[in-house]
Amino acid sequence: GWIIGAWDFSGDLTFVDPDTMEEKDLSGVSIRSARLRAMGEVGNYGYKLEFDFFDSERNLFLQQVDNLVDPDSSTDSFSGNASILDAYGQVNVADSFSLRLGNFRAPLLQSALMDRNRTLFIDRSVLGSTFANRTAGAMAYGDFEMVGWYLAVQNGVDGLADDYQFTGRITIDILGEGAGAMNEGAYNAGEETNLMIGAAFSDDGSLD
Repeated sequence: GWIIGAWDFSGDLTFVDPDTMEEKDLSGVSIRSARLRAMGEVGNYGYKLEFDFFDSERNLFLQQVDNLVDPDSSTDSFSGNASILDAYGQVNVADSFSLRLGNFRAPLLQSALMDRNRTLFIDRSVLGSTFANRTAGAMAYGDFEMVGWYLAVQNGVDGLADDYQFTGRITIDILGEGAGAMNEGAYNAGEETNLMIGAAFSDDGSLD
């Protein structure tokens, strides 16, 4: 697992003191992410179980810097509640074909699929954060040399109601080993030139 923290200073982003209700400059420590993870493979079977202990605290932090915090809310940096993120099992049916069942991210945007401790910057992009949420479902995926493919059917934003989220994604490694399997930008990338192109589509029946 990991802990990502920051000491933030800003004279532009103000913070509302819940005791005095005064606007003050932002200055203090925030825990952006604190995770515990277990994952592995046994033969053709694999699993992943990941907990985030500061997911709710991170949302509170964003609200505070935007002056949207409820004055009665706790501002303790260590008040986050544990939540389950990834929780799934998978089986490798063939060399280029695997099945996954459980709670996982939709295979849509590369910036959303990157693990939190491997992003180039301390926070995800706006689009990456928007599409990094998990929901339960099933996914088939694999790769044929340079081409990777993903097809997922998940519960979507309406949970167990009868509208599903369908997501499809295809990637092609043009140069080298591609440019995104385990790194974002040049962070943790090798010395060789890598290039990957991709396209994805997602539709949730409960959203317009």
